[in-house]
Amino acid sequence: MARDSQGRVRTDNSAGMYKAKSPDSQQTEVERHIIWICDPVSKNSIRLDTGDKTATIQRPLPRPPRLLPLPVVDDQRSFCTRLFESRKGLRYTRTEDLGHQIIEGFDAVGLREWPGSLRPTNAETQAAFSYKDMWCSDQLGAVILQWHVTANAKFSNKSDTLMRKIQRTEPNPSLFQIPSDYTILEREQPGGPLLRP
Repeated sequence: MARDSQGRVRTDNSAGMYKAKSPDSQQTEVERHIIWICDPVSKNSIRLDTGDKTATIQRPLPRPPRLLPLPVVDDQRSFCTRLFESRKGLRYTRTEDLGHQIIEGFDAVGLREWPGSLRPTNAETQAAFSYKDMWCSDQLGAVILQWHVTANAKFSNKSDTLMRKIQRTEPNPSLFQIPSDYTILEREQPGGPLLRP
């Protein structure tokens, strides 16, 4: 994951190993990546697929002229405060403040979410439950650690996402650009038709 000073965000996810055939019929095993670039400057979302070397540009639909422009809100609250207050306002979700801890060298504040209106309080309700913990760092303006726990009488599952090897430097601008050898596709809206320029 990378974020630059203009607010552009890039996430790189491995999609597994695949067999690729070169023009001379040689077969090699390559790791396929799906890369998402969110660009608030151009207001585009870009999906790069290293497997077939395509770049799908998601362009936002223009707002109808009869709608008023969205108001500009001067919100002085910190990133984590805004995030957690929005989570606490969700219906059918109960939240619990987890306090502060240092994660990967950064101060982080935690919030636990329980689906529904109840959280397990005794052995009977703890037999089946799920919750999500989020640890947010205002220094980074990001959720630094997140994990989900689900358990019932037959199984339990835990998954987590942790930011590691954090470097607070400006990333290379090329990370947010489409490689020159990629085929560019455009999509007007989610689920809409693919358009070739």
